[in-house]
Amino acid sequence: MEKLTFRCLECGQSKELLGNINDIDKEDGLCPMCGSNMELQNTDGLVDISHIINLDCIEKMKENIRILGSSRVWNIIEELPNAKTRIVYRKFFFEAGGIMPEKE
Repeated sequence: MEKLTFRCLECGQSKELLGNINDIDKEDGLCPMCGSNMELQNTDGLVDISHIINLDCIEKMKENIRILGSSRVWNIIEELPNAKTRIVYRKFFFEAGGIMPEKE
């Protein structure tokens, strides 16, 4: 038996179970807080935090949209010179609930 650590893909909640990787039930892979799927973390102690960073970026984008408004945030994103950076910020914008302004 080993300690297995799971992290929610939506809310970031984590939980630990004792057992073997082969004995994991479908219910063990569900978040107790929001019911979303949880992913098994690296068992060697290294934790991939990229999903938590993405959640933080989405929360910051929600705050920016609340303060500045969707149109202003979209215009700021569209003025970014690097195309790859614009794509990443557009993704965060839409995941944060932003609405792209209509062109006239």
